[in-house]
Amino acid sequence: MDTDLFHRPTAWESPEVQGQGRLPMRAPLLPWPTPADALLAARQGPAGDAPADPFVLSLDGEWAFALAENPDATPAGFHEPGFDDSGWKPLRVPGTWTLQGYDKPHYTNVIMPFGNAPPSAPAAHNPTGLYRVGFDLPPDWEARRVVLHVGGAESYLEAWCNGERLGFSKDTRLPCEFDLSGSLRPGRNALAFRVIRYSDSSFIEDQDQWWFGGIYRSVYLYSTEAAYIADVDARAVPEPGFARGSVDVTVRLGFTYDPAAAVPPGTAPVDYPAPAGARSGPPGPPGPPAPTGDWKVRLALYGARTRGPSGFAPARGEPAAGARDEVPVATAEATIGSSYRDSIWQARLSLAVDSPEPWSDESPALYALVVSLVSPSGDQPEHVALRLGFRSVEVRDRKLLVNGERVMIRGVNRHEHDERNGKTLDMDGMIKDVELLKRANFNAVRLSHYPNDERWYDLCDEYGLYLFDEANVESHAYYDHLCRDQRWAAAFLERGSRMVIRDRNHPSVIVWSLGNESGYGCNHDAMAAWIRSADPTRPIHYEGCMRPEWGQGRHDIESVKRGKGCSDIVSTMYPPLSLLDAWAKTTTDDRPFIMCEYSHAMGNSNGGLADYWALIESREGLQGGFIWDWVDQGIEAFDASGAKYWKYGGDYGDVPSDLDFICNGLVFPDRGPKPVLDECAWLFRPVVAAADHPAAGRVRIRNRRHFTGLAGVELRWTVQCEGAALLRGVVALPDVGPGLEADVDLGITWTSEAREAVVRGESFLLLEFMAATATAWAPAGHRLGWEQLPLSAAPAARLSTTPTKSGALERRGDGWTARGAASAGSAWQASISDAGFIDGFSINGEETLCAPLAMSLWRAPTENDGLKLFMDKRGLADYSFYCDGKAMYGWLDAGLDELRFGKPAVEEDRPGASLRIAHEVTTRTGRRAGRFVQTLRFGDDGLYGDFFFDLDPGLPELPKVGLACALRKGFERVRWYGRGPQECYADRQAGAAVGLWESTVDGLQVPYVLPQENGNRSGARWIELAGRTARLRVEGDRLFDFSASHHGAGQLWKAAHACDLRRLDETFLCVDAAQRGLGTATCGPDTLERYRVPPVPTRLGLRLSGVPE
Repeated sequence: MDTDLFHRPTAWESPEVQGQGRLPMRAPLLPWPTPADALLAARQGPAGDAPADPFVLSLDGEWAFALAENPDATPAGFHEPGFDDSGWKPLRVPGTWTLQGYDKPHYTNVIMPFGNAPPSAPAAHNPTGLYRVGFDLPPDWEARRVVLHVGGAESYLEAWCNGERLGFSKDTRLPCEFDLSGSLRPGRNALAFRVIRYSDSSFIEDQDQWWFGGIYRSVYLYSTEAAYIADVDARAVPEPGFARGSVDVTVRLGFTYDPAAAVPPGTAPVDYPAPAGARSGPPGPPGPPAPTGDWKVRLALYGARTRGPSGFAPARGEPAAGARDEVPVATAEATIGSSYRDSIWQARLSLAVDSPEPWSDESPALYALVVSLVSPSGDQPEHVALRLGFRSVEVRDRKLLVNGERVMIRGVNRHEHDERNGKTLDMDGMIKDVELLKRANFNAVRLSHYPNDERWYDLCDEYGLYLFDEANVESHAYYDHLCRDQRWAAAFLERGSRMVIRDRNHPSVIVWSLGNESGYGCNHDAMAAWIRSADPTRPIHYEGCMRPEWGQGRHDIESVKRGKGCSDIVSTMYPPLSLLDAWAKTTTDDRPFIMCEYSHAMGNSNGGLADYWALIESREGLQGGFIWDWVDQGIEAFDASGAKYWKYGGDYGDVPSDLDFICNGLVFPDRGPKPVLDECAWLFRPVVAAADHPAAGRVRIRNRRHFTGLAGVELRWTVQCEGAALLRGVVALPDVGPGLEADVDLGITWTSEAREAVVRGESFLLLEFMAATATAWAPAGHRLGWEQLPLSAAPAARLSTTPTKSGALERRGDGWTARGAASAGSAWQASISDAGFIDGFSINGEETLCAPLAMSLWRAPTENDGLKLFMDKRGLADYSFYCDGKAMYGWLDAGLDELRFGKPAVEEDRPGASLRIAHEVTTRTGRRAGRFVQTLRFGDDGLYGDFFFDLDPGLPELPKVGLACALRKGFERVRWYGRGPQECYADRQAGAAVGLWESTVDGLQVPYVLPQENGNRSGARWIELAGRTARLRVEGDRLFDFSASHHGAGQLWKAAHACDLRRLDETFLCVDAAQRGLGTATCGPDTLERYRVPPVPTRLGLRLSGVPE
């Protein structure tokens, strides 16, 4: 009989077994020799500089490494201490081998990187990393218990110490620990590891991210006595109103021996193996006899502190005491009986606290709890400490309540990613993420799609971010399969339970999530039941239980009624606004609706974000969601010239691959913010303002915070007219309470000049809410939010297309020449070719144009318009999601990327007064596009053009309708009056203020990882581009969009990476009457209808003129 491919004896292909020799999961608590040491380390957190722990030994650094083609190619005896590894190379640990010159990263989204059916891993090509590292056992550890901690390994880890096998572990995203005690020797010791890249775990770790390989989180040893604190479960429970609270603590002890002094009468005798802790090799110094009898634990709770710009300080403002001088606010002691049957070797204690300081995202007050172990003789061999926060979470009446308040979830999904090191993160990078998130007014993060680095939770506790902690379960390629397969039941349950045990002490964790895109079956229900029993203080989330029974079909109004037994929150991915609206109007569900993913941020994206939030904030039961996602997962690379770019799927020869779909973040791989982050910051701003009559200088402000007032916020106001500041002032805000409003008098003293200016031009009252003092995450002066209130509208017609004083028009052999001289001393001259286009425009003798001004309907498609790298996959079933229904294909099929103009029909109205030029326009494919009609008039103050786009109604909806030209070398400075300063589009401009802005042409560009349409500014009134001596001004009779770049749409369309773009001397200028919005169609709703560009008659009036320097 042939070998059974799916029931092999190999541990890495046996999902029923998730580990062997692995110690039980515990909270990440380290032993300290004194309570003061433990308290100091807890107070300072992971970014602090507490003294080194004498009971911890880091193994991070360079290890000996070799890569085998597959597990069967593992060299015999590689794990033995005497194995010759002199030919091996050094490898940095923590760190993935695929980013250190071995093997290659591989990116897939849904499909697996190999074709085997579960649980079979690849046989011939399954890269297997072999590691060896030595360490010297500290002499004072020789009689102690020693534990090996491996923070994370992808995806199967096996460990040896001095040639003795310790066991194995699965679950790439959680740590594993092994007891080394019985394998250690005095002096030098050897550890060996085998890490297999693909295993049965891979089938439930099929997340939208890179497949790497290796030990990517820190590795260390820690030491305890034979009796030790095994785990602490501490729950800070406030009473309603926070008048009182309690810290309910369960302390579990561990022993390497049985501490019972005697066997109870009438019971069977004990029959243990050889004494635990016996070391191999030469004996070390004998340890003290293991104490028997009852043990005690002592608790000391220390007062609340919050992180400020220079460290931690007491939450209530009293003077800070040093860790060694702090006095606890509550203490407790309990005895733990030596009989396991009687005591379970654990104690339950409760500490009462009067008026506890609440923990929230706005005021993350952290208490410190020190737990001390007391032996039967009264010695204290070990102390651990942790931080906790008084915070309640419940779901009630269609609300997710934190501390009794309905907190709007302004969240984002976050993969762990570093542009150089992949999943290996450093402290500075994590703090950078926290600061960026807080500055953009986010308050929540979904840990997509796995438990994160332990330090991340500590930082979120300190700085204040709510977390949806998610189990490392995603079986996207086998969506309906493994969730119902009993062979994976243990894997589902262990991943959920181990996550909860590790992370339950963190106040930042407010919801447990059962995983992602893994269908819905009995394995999820088992995980949910365990979590509900183990931690009834937090709700559970799982989106998959609200889809149709089978398949990953779209959510609808019926499917979202499902899953009440599994998920306490109604959750969907990328719902259209219509579904949210219909649910809010019709539901009888008592669960809140929080989108676990929405507004897919791939490339130039997130159109319609403001529309989501207008609906969310107007409907009961809708409570926000998590944008997908935080960071582009590009990997840093350099081309032959040294230019930096970012690689994505397929760039490493990784096949199959989902290519650029790996890059869909709000920030670039190096954490440079994308323009959409300004949109988020505005939509999530903590203060809003309105006024019935803003010119009166009295505004109504509303505090959108849930727990804290507006003390420490100042309001800077500016009266603006046509972009210029007329009047300014600063007022301190009253301490408006959470959710409350107040009227604020700005004290504007109007001058006669300002009054006259406001009447003549478009004017606004700009209100900027600034942090008056520094916080832990932003300096003093950080802008928390802003409002721009209209004072007066622009004139009904900003620009007439009829000049007040005529210029001159002359016929020449190959066209026409027009000229004029403004009184300000700026003479202009234009040439109109026989082909019917403005092909020259000089100002005081300096020519501006190098390519004519002509009609354009094309933009280099954004990834939401269509994925250009997937065009060859169109029609393949596994890739239909990427190709079907995308606007780009209609544009290409219609040939909109190249317009062709027929012979112009020219009419000259009153010789020298105006020209009317009409073109029949077709596309590259010969399809009729319509007529392009230009009516040109000429005045001393410029060339006036009325541009009429008589579009063929048979065209598909359009990328844009407008004009395009190229300016000669040297036109590098851009100034405009309109929305800015950042890139903005019709459906992503809420966070862009109307103002007078300046930039270089290069500064207008946004270097998306995959080149595409970028750099647009919407709502422009006029723009100016300055050359060597000339300044070209383009002014519209209505609002228009514009962009200027040194690349042009053609290059952007052809390029696969930023390094493929060649910066040209000319400046490509686009002036558009309409441009399609951005939408989120790569994964979610396309551009809303009101932001689309139908093929209807469209006009745009412009004046081209020169501006004196």
